[in-house]
Amino acid sequence: MDSLSPVSRAKRKVEELQAELEGELGLEAEAARAADRVAALRNAAKPKRKPSISAQGPGSASQTSRPSRARSRSVPAEGSQHDGSSEAEGHTAAGQPPTDEAVRQDPPARRAAPSGQDSVGGQGHSDRGPQSGAQEWHDYGDGGANDMDFAAERAAEAAHKLAEDVRREERFARARQAEGGAGTSRTEWGRRQEVQAEAFQSLRPHLARELMHLAAPLEINTKCSMEGCAGLAVIRCNTCNWGSNGAVCADHDLELHQWAHTHDRASCLNGFWEALPPGVTIQEGQRVHAPKCFPCKPQEPCGHCGETSWSEPRATTEALTLVHTEAGRVEFVKGLSHCNAVKEDGSVCGALQLQKPRDMLRMGLWPGTVDNARFETVYSEGVLGFWDTLSKSCPGTAYTNYLRCLDKKTKDRGGVGSINPTSFRTAANEWKFAKYERTYPAAYRNGFQCPACWKWQLVCAVDGNKKLYRWDRNYEMWRASYYDDLFFAKRTSVAAHMEALDLAGGRNRRTAQSGTGTLPPTSCGKGEWKAAKDSKSAIDGQQETGIVACGCRHQIGQRAVNMIRSGERYGYAHYLDVYFMQQLGSLSFIAEDIICKYQPWKESMKGKVPGCPVPRNDQTTRPFLNIMHGYLHSWYCQVLFGGRHQVGAGAGSGEDMELIFAYLSLFGSTTKNMSEASREELLTEAILAWNERKLDGLAKSLMERYAALPSRITEAKFELEKVCEEVVALVPGADFSRSAIGRYRNEVRIAAQTQLTRNLRHADKDELDYYKLVVEVDASEKLQAVAEMEAADALMCSPELHTIREVAQRAREGLNTKQQKLKEMEVKLLKKRLQGASEGPMRVDRLLESLSDEERSEHVQALRLQCRLTLAEETLASLENHIEGLLHSFLSYQKRLTREADTNKLRTRMKEKKREVTKEVKKAVDEYNLIRLATNSNRTASPVHVDDIMKEGAEMPWAYAGLAGSANGRLG
Repeated sequence: MDSLSPVSRAKRKVEELQAELEGELGLEAEAARAADRVAALRNAAKPKRKPSISAQGPGSASQTSRPSRARSRSVPAEGSQHDGSSEAEGHTAAGQPPTDEAVRQDPPARRAAPSGQDSVGGQGHSDRGPQSGAQEWHDYGDGGANDMDFAAERAAEAAHKLAEDVRREERFARARQAEGGAGTSRTEWGRRQEVQAEAFQSLRPHLARELMHLAAPLEINTKCSMEGCAGLAVIRCNTCNWGSNGAVCADHDLELHQWAHTHDRASCLNGFWEALPPGVTIQEGQRVHAPKCFPCKPQEPCGHCGETSWSEPRATTEALTLVHTEAGRVEFVKGLSHCNAVKEDGSVCGALQLQKPRDMLRMGLWPGTVDNARFETVYSEGVLGFWDTLSKSCPGTAYTNYLRCLDKKTKDRGGVGSINPTSFRTAANEWKFAKYERTYPAAYRNGFQCPACWKWQLVCAVDGNKKLYRWDRNYEMWRASYYDDLFFAKRTSVAAHMEALDLAGGRNRRTAQSGTGTLPPTSCGKGEWKAAKDSKSAIDGQQETGIVACGCRHQIGQRAVNMIRSGERYGYAHYLDVYFMQQLGSLSFIAEDIICKYQPWKESMKGKVPGCPVPRNDQTTRPFLNIMHGYLHSWYCQVLFGGRHQVGAGAGSGEDMELIFAYLSLFGSTTKNMSEASREELLTEAILAWNERKLDGLAKSLMERYAALPSRITEAKFELEKVCEEVVALVPGADFSRSAIGRYRNEVRIAAQTQLTRNLRHADKDELDYYKLVVEVDASEKLQAVAEMEAADALMCSPELHTIREVAQRAREGLNTKQQKLKEMEVKLLKKRLQGASEGPMRVDRLLESLSDEERSEHVQALRLQCRLTLAEETLASLENHIEGLLHSFLSYQKRLTREADTNKLRTRMKEKKREVTKEVKKAVDEYNLIRLATNSNRTASPVHVDDIMKEGAEMPWAYAGLAGSANGRLG
């Protein structure tokens, strides 16, 4: 492969072409003077007298020097031909390069003279003096050396073009070196773009001249361009003539545009072109109003005779406005037709009928109202269709901005007035409703069914979006969504299901929002999911706080519900699960970003909610944790629910709804200020447009996925072998047979299930409060001596002792109440503890009363030990979260110190923060080790060391608690 740089290759190409041209011409000296010759030919502007050879001797060099580059453009001097024959000799007008036809007509002997001779037959010479230059100029005037001049001109132009390419390559190479990309080759696309830009740059003056030429007025007494017409041309149609200056007279304009109402016409009366509206024409050199109507006959039969024999409509005085894509707002009038039906007596009916909204539909015009009395505006389907496409392709665009563009077109076409936004919105909505009926129900489609999943759906992903909220406004409360429950489930049905779930879970909606209810868990490991919370401040003033939707793995939206004054509660996903997913013919997985919390909650609600439909596939559906969200979950959650760990889940990510919401979220800027019905209609139409786009490319996408499978399988096998080799290097002799890998996988899943079960087991709040109260009462009793110390003695001894006495007194405040509450909680917990030991009819109360003091003391000691261990586990878990947060801050400061700290002040600040965080980590680790040692906790196998956990990428000792006992030491 050629290793030369682009610049070197271009230079070599220039040299080769120059050598080839010199070889063909046999004139080395002529190539050096080609540029001067071309400049002289192109810069000559006036006829020049032929210089006399006899008057120019060897000593008259100053008088016969070569014409300079600044000399004006020249034409053949006297004695040369001016009748056009010079073009046959190789000349072109205005000094342009010769045409191919002219070159072909030249004799070969004249185009290429033998080496060492010039074109006039003189002896060869290498040093041409002043007389030689004059002789060449004289030969040009006579046409003797034309062939050689043109050949040299072509050679010079080719060399000039190649030189430009060389300079362009050098500029590009310097730019790449400045960007740090020295040595990289330039792409072909970049070359084409630069050439295209330079071509446009050179043509800009010509393009501007063309536009000015189009705007130039007609010459005086210009005749009509129609054949045989002697009338004066005053009107031009840019639509018919595609922008040319072919103008016609007023009579032919009426003939050509009898029904072409939206053509772009202009008139030239006062020395310039002026836009001519459709209802205006030219008569006797003046602009006069000529109302026009549409050629649509009434569709209804005559009210007098019942016939439909209507005449062609004629213009009336009742105004009718058309809104068109190209013309904007155009003023017309309604047409009036009379009945031509002949009665039995031979008379004509003659009944009159004005055009109605229904009559316009046959012409592709959509009325702004269906009230005959108020019918004044019609919209072309082009306007409505373009707005529908624009609103779906550019989400968030307001229709008022679109109308401003149409108003600008109206002014450009010479019209007046503006478009009524309310009328346009009504017409656009009704047109979209009719379009939906034509596209989907009439074709037995609903727009939400995936062709690849219609029989067997692998995954159904569900997710929420809080960007599509709506402020609580009383807009159009009388109107319901046209699409009803096509995409959004009915609000009444969803509200009833949510209320049933609250009752089944013992949750009061009002008390839950005030902070006193029992809420489902919203965390996984160390992560806290804020979307599932019902924070009142986050949804204050919002009626719909967002949507929860589901779709298939091919990004086809299928069903959605509105979140009403709440966060992303489990109940919304449960409604879609029960009423949609479980009613599918077959469904293997349900994908959700918090499936590890939703699935246990769903199991706890099974059979408790009345009125739920019978599931069709609930026994075969398994949970699926989204791939990207899964990285934020704990390790055991990823093992049990992650898509990469599920047999039969394929290579799907489960994040399909994120792609759909990336498109739908763009409508949030407009949906927040809409009415309830308009918002649902817009989102339904948006998801239909999205689904259509996905369906158009579904076949190609499936084909590409299928074609990529072999390579992906090969890569997966390679990765597995690589991991096995790394493990073998650490554990020599490890078994990695298929059965052994399956056994390892099962052991890891068992450990993950153990960890999940332990985390799902919530500590009894009464036990925690009881042990805290035990410690507080015991400490208060021990402080009795300090609290009863004389104040004067404590003050005389030291101020510190006096302060300790005051603290002890405050700690003993309400001690009797605490002791009474401690006895009550102790009895309650003892009853709960003895409830399983009671047999027969003996009640727990009687069993508790029958205990001796020694037995009761033993039970109390066991209860306190259990509560102490429970509190220790909770405290250790809290310290683990705290330590991980501190380590995250430490690593963040460390990265900022190496990447962002570019000043001494900033580096000093980062180092100080690192020292502060390090102290907090050491303090938290000391507390963790102290509690672990005091309670004999098995959360870690050994004490935690600060140096080990502060390393970048270090694993926390408690990260895989429960795994060591099941799979450790079994690789060999």
